[in-house]
Amino acid sequence: MSLAQRLADVRSRIADAARAAGRTAESVTLVAVSKFHPVDAIVEAYGLGVRDFGENIVQELAEKSSAIAERGLDVRWHFIGRLQRNKINLLVRHPIHRMHTVDRVELADAVAQRAPQGGLDILLQVNIGREPQKGGALPEETLTLARHVLGLSSIRLRGLMAIPPEGVAAEPYFAQMRDLAKEVRALAPEASELSLGMTHDFPAAIAAGSTHVRVGTAIFGTREKT
Repeated sequence: MSLAQRLADVRSRIADAARAAGRTAESVTLVAVSKFHPVDAIVEAYGLGVRDFGENIVQELAEKSSAIAERGLDVRWHFIGRLQRNKINLLVRHPIHRMHTVDRVELADAVAQRAPQGGLDILLQVNIGREPQKGGALPEETLTLARHVLGLSSIRLRGLMAIPPEGVAAEPYFAQMRDLAKEVRALAPEASELSLGMTHDFPAAIAAGSTHVRVGTAIFGTREKT
């Protein structure tokens, strides 16, 4: 199956899931996760109308961002990986549309100190499954972190992100995130985004109110890290 066919299938599934939830397909932003895939694949997807792309390694995003900029394409980059403070300077040299993985006060402060002129939109990552190997604030810590971020003028809180545990039903975790997102919106109405769902579970995420789905394999196919 070609990239165009896979993308059409993903878009159809997004539209079906949104319709079933009483929403429009336009209320869901498709973030095409291009990690480990070549620039040419990004260019092809861009030609098919994709504008939002996600990367989870700072160096890879930096290299691809430069290559895409040289081609004159206006891509919206989403950083979706764990971020080390020593990589922030490299990351913010590039036009980041949204950072999905701010998960602690120290990281929020470091990002705020280095944010580009005009500020930076961020999401708070929540460790909804309480998995020690994953990043993310614990659910009970999230409102405190949100309040802290709201006091930082150079970053803007836009919502929440989470990755449920693998191998179990995602729906209960998505439901918890939906409820937590309501609490955050009570603090900050502009923090209305919810980034949930990947290739294997994005229809369920849309049913739970996700506004961003991060889909890689279903669009680009499988590719091993080289």
